[in-house]
Order: sequence, then structure tokens, then C-alpha cells
Amino acid sequence: MADQLPPPPPPAPVPAPAPSPSTPIWRLVSSVVILLVGIAVGMGGYCLIKAWWDSSPPIPHPPIQLDATYPGHAGRLLKIQAVTPGNKVKWRILSGPTQDNYDLEIEDSKTVYFCTPIVGDYLLEAIAVVGNEAERAETHLLIDVGPTPPPNPPDPFYIALSAAWAKEKDPAKESQVQVLTTVYKQAIPLNDPNVKTLSDLRNALHAEVQKDLADSALPEVRRVIADYLNKTLGTGPTTPVDRAAALSAFKRVSVYLGELK
Repeated sequence: MADQLPPPPPPAPVPAPAPSPSTPIWRLVSSVVILLVGIAVGMGGYCLIKAWWDSSPPIPHPPIQLDATYPGHAGRLLKIQAVTPGNKVKWRILSGPTQDNYDLEIEDSKTVYFCTPIVGDYLLEAIAVVGNEAERAETHLLIDVGPTPPPNPPDPFYIALSAAWAKEKDPAKESQVQVLTTVYKQAIPLNDPNVKTLSDLRNALHAEVQKDLADSALPEVRRVIADYLNKTLGTGPTTPVDRAAALSAFKRVSVYLGELK
């Protein structure tokens, strides 16, 4: 028919989206290979370093180790401790200002306490058996010694003790003071587990002195010692005994008693 319209043209085709580029498989493989090679190289380097470290010889240590010097003070305990694989250390003084006016008190198998009223440089030797061999080490105990040593003021306790000694008139005082020196040097009451308070210590000390010394012997000297111990350890009867402080005080008393002439 003349009045009919022509049919509409067909719609234009819509273009499909372009495919996204994909990573080639050879790139993935090469990345994995590079990663594995890096890990292998790192592990190889670590193993080489560890093998070198493990094969390095250990740094040798001396069979007995002591500090080069131990500074101390006259009339006070000086602690010396050896480091050694040996089971037991023996000690001896090789040289010093005095040949016998000092004390070496063993605390345990590798520790010793040194005490003397005489200022100076003492050469101490330590001996221990290590690997079936006797090994030795030496150290210097510097009692109030230094590059510029300060003046050593007299000990007030020793001054008082000397003055008290001069007042003692008993002809037997020489033998009496030896007994008293031994009591304080041995410090037997401090090894008694039943001695727990200062009252216990005083009673045990008095009983120990009474075994060989009358209460009337050396009254002036014993009064000065009592004053010193009260000042050092305290006076409370129920105060617990500080055994370390008491041992130090006893050693000081015994050393000074040995000096009385």
C-alpha cells in the first residue's frame, strides 16, 4: 500500500569489550624461580656463617680468675672470691708488711675473708686443682693503699682498747688476753642455731668466755669490747642477730686483741 511506512532499520551491533591482557605464564614461572633462588642463597649464607661460628675455637679462660687488686681497710673484713672450675681453693699470703698479724677466714670452697690491722700491700696466692694440674693465681690486697693514700686516722676502738689494756694490773693479763682473743676469733656462739637474738648472743658469749676466764679477769678491756659490740650490733635484747655484722665485729676484736702488748 502506498501509505505504509518502510520498516525501521535493524539496530547497530554493540561491540564486545576488548579482553583484558593476561600475565603470560612464563613471567609467573620466572618470578617463582627468582624467589626460590633468593631463599636458597640466603639459607646457604646463613649455614656458612653458622658453620664458621661453630668451628671457631672457644676463648680460653684462666683456670683461676681473681681481680688484679682488692682494696680494703685496716681492721675490716675483705672478701676475696675465686672463679675456677676446680672444686676447692687453697689460700696463702706470700708477702706483706707483717708475717703473722692477719687472719684468713674460709667462708666456702672458693671464698676467703682477709683482715689485718696493719696497712700495706699483701700478695695473696690462690691454688686449685684443675684437670689434674695445680693451678695458681695471685692478687694484691691493698689495705688502705692507693696512688695518693689518705691519712689513716687511728681507730677510736683500738685507742680505747689500748688505754684499757694499760690499766690492767693483773700479772697474768698476757695469758688472759690470749684466751679472749681465741674466743672472738673462733666465734663459736655465731655457729649455734639457738642463738637468735642479741640477748642469746650475749649469754652464749659470756658462757664461752667463762670456760677459761674468770669474770674478774681483764675488766677494763672487756668493758671497752662490750661498749663496741653494743654500738655496732645494738642493745635490744630481742633484736635478731645480724650474723654477718657480728662476725665482722668479732674478727675486728680478735685482731686488735692480738695487737695488745
